[in-house]
Amino acid sequence: MKFAIWILVLAAALSLMALLAGELLPKSASNSLLFQLLGLGDPFRSWWFRLMLGILSLSLIVCVIERAPVLFKLAFVRSFREDPGQLGAMPFFTKAIVADGDAKVAGILRKLGFSVVRKEADGKIIFSGTSGGLSRIGPVLSHFGMLLLIIGGLAVSLTTYKTNVVGVPGEIVELPEWGFRLKIDDFRIIYYPVGLNMWVETLEGRRGKVEQVRSDSARVVFGAPPNARSIWFPKSVLKTDFEIPGDGGGMMPFQGNIKSYRSSVTILEGDRELYKKEIEVNNPLRERGYRFYQSSFQALGFQTVIDTAIFHYENGEAHGEIRVKVGSGQVPLPGSDLLVAVPQFFNDFKLDPEFKPFSATNELNNPAARVEVFQNGSQVGASWVFARADAHMAGNLPMTLNLIDATSSQSGGGRYATVLEVTKEGGRPIVWAGFFIMTIGLMLTYMLTQRQAWGIVVKRGDGRDDVYLAANSPKDPEHFRGIWEERISGLQQR
Repeated sequence: MKFAIWILVLAAALSLMALLAGELLPKSASNSLLFQLLGLGDPFRSWWFRLMLGILSLSLIVCVIERAPVLFKLAFVRSFREDPGQLGAMPFFTKAIVADGDAKVAGILRKLGFSVVRKEADGKIIFSGTSGGLSRIGPVLSHFGMLLLIIGGLAVSLTTYKTNVVGVPGEIVELPEWGFRLKIDDFRIIYYPVGLNMWVETLEGRRGKVEQVRSDSARVVFGAPPNARSIWFPKSVLKTDFEIPGDGGGMMPFQGNIKSYRSSVTILEGDRELYKKEIEVNNPLRERGYRFYQSSFQALGFQTVIDTAIFHYENGEAHGEIRVKVGSGQVPLPGSDLLVAVPQFFNDFKLDPEFKPFSATNELNNPAARVEVFQNGSQVGASWVFARADAHMAGNLPMTLNLIDATSSQSGGGRYATVLEVTKEGGRPIVWAGFFIMTIGLMLTYMLTQRQAWGIVVKRGDGRDDVYLAANSPKDPEHFRGIWEERISGLQQR
């Protein structure tokens, strides 16, 4: 156990030194080989910290294996004393001559709270009583719980998954390892209401600071002394959700008035909707071991949004131009019974490592439309169609289509994307199990007291018995002394 304590002290000292080094060293030091070798950027996931936890785990395993049999024996195995001389050395001892001694001894021990076992040997009636025996296994449970905490911590350190995902309302975000998809239904920035010392904006676009508040109005100060001027306004005409220029040149919400962020999402398995959830700062989404925390937001500025894809088609001898709105149903192909739909359009088509398409940028660098063709209610072809290219990808179409143009609209100002932090910690159940087991062990250790009692009854042959009674209470003996003396007061002392 002393070895484990020294390991804990050493791990704590090294962790403190690593944290201080990370804070005090210049930023340029993070690029040094020694800094990276020692893992000072993240000491709790460094090789030496994991090594310390591994050594501590081995020490605890040895301690549990060594102590558990002894403590279980003390907790559950009864000890008998057959020689009255053995009882005289006990902290609490009395002897008496009484009638019906075995019944009296058993009654006294049970009133003292002992579980009593009786046996006969060599003409004597021997009693063994015990209470609070579970306190003996408290240290074993505490050590085992601590061991689980350390193993769980190692598992968390080795298996922690952490990433950020960004999505705008209407977009579906997913990663291959999740096994489900997340549709961003809505994202809202929640602002504080008008309050004291807050910056506000009037309907005319003037900005000032609130210096006094009433139930329905506020006095706003404009300008700086000595030219400052204050005016009373109804709260209903004051805005706390105004925008200011950001570092990148675009407009950003004034963050001093932001109360929280809130994302409304739908969890999908394939195309099947499982349930809806609102994610807030202190209210994450939990799904299949993954936790989605509301982290922050991104200002997107102006976005190129494609309304309509324009194609040149050739179908036999028929050819011409066809316009199809993106995500808005099916359009008849002239001169045929075919219907054409464009469910998706990516401005800058790319494939991820899992060969799933996405738009790398908002610019029209490599535009592509997903085209689906239907006939008599059934799909007869599907493919990605690219601009300035005759080839299609990942599909087949019953006619030739070329993407020749697209119409778009600009959406800007106040369009933000939610940023969600996604984590998964493989050792979390082990950590919780260790916490509960250690807590139970500490409760058994400090809330229960093991006491033992022994009794010997020797028959005298005159209708009376020699009674020898003893007990031991390692914890709080003075409290037990009062109870002991009260219970044995009925015995005739000799």
